[in-house]
Amino acid sequence: MRKREIAGVVARIKAAINAYGLTAQDLGLGGGVGVAKGHARQSKAKTVATLKRSGAKGSKIAVKYRDAAGNTWTGRGSKPRWLVAALTTGALLQKFAVGAPSPKSKPAGKGTKKPSPASAAKFTDGAGHS
Repeated sequence: MRKREIAGVVARIKAAINAYGLTAQDLGLGGGVGVAKGHARQSKAKTVATLKRSGAKGSKIAVKYRDAAGNTWTGRGSKPRWLVAALTTGALLQKFAVGAPSPKSKPAGKGTKKPSPASAAKFTDGAGHS
């Protein structure tokens, strides 16, 4: 009999939550703390440890920009002072990109390459006229 009574109460509570658009925080249930009898309370230390383990907080972000002095920036947030100073002197952001090809490794005459026959065919009509 008690189980049916609880089921009815839970159903009415769920209906009220939906009708009024209530959140767990509105009901004082936020923060992962159980309120019903038998629910284990979760300590703050355990919550932080769980977040770190899951990668939600404190995870490493790959470096996207680096200078010769070893300064780095992930590309998130404001540009660091070392990068702003370099950019104001005329350096390009791509110069500091990690894994970017150096200017010497670019192929000579870039942009003068003849189109392949397959790409040239796209621009001609059936008679070979462009």
